[in-house]
Amino acid sequence: MIKWIAMGITVAFAAAGFAADSGSEGVPDTDELARFLVKAKTAGYASGDESRIRKLADGSFEAGGLAEGKFSYRDRWYGEASFLGEEIVHYRGRPVWGMNFHGAVAGGAQIPAEFPKFHKSALRHLTAGRPFRGPLFYQEGELVYVNEVTGSIREFHGVERVLFRGQEIFRLVYSGGMLE
Repeated sequence: MIKWIAMGITVAFAAAGFAADSGSEGVPDTDELARFLVKAKTAGYASGDESRIRKLADGSFEAGGLAEGKFSYRDRWYGEASFLGEEIVHYRGRPVWGMNFHGAVAGGAQIPAEFPKFHKSALRHLTAGRPFRGPLFYQEGELVYVNEVTGSIREFHGVERVLFRGQEIFRLVYSGGMLE
């Protein structure tokens, strides 16, 4: 069990093993997939580059997909203050990994102007060891990002929260894993 303590908030989570396995012709190596996810996610929504976000005809949003080598990545969602979406990775043209998410800004909460920039900054701090959302803990001033996750790249679920002055102002629930 690992504990982070910041601004009087204690967050405990179990450290999960994130073992790699070697890929076969139709299945990517999980280490290679994890490295691609970090690159794709930091170049997409988390980049902070608004020109990478497109509004589509069906009302959804898509953050700059990345295609590199045998991999391609897509991040699409519906809604803004409350939203639902998915990320998909294709390997050799076949979907092999995905993640669904639902997030919302807390109703009635005081949302500081720096929240969007802070959140994207936190998301850019993801690692190949946990290539799902941001780091386990991240803080800038009075904003705190906490990510509680269990599982591995094969199957995982988690909750990320952003707190401002100790009050939760945003929560996102996510889950996903390998597709067969």
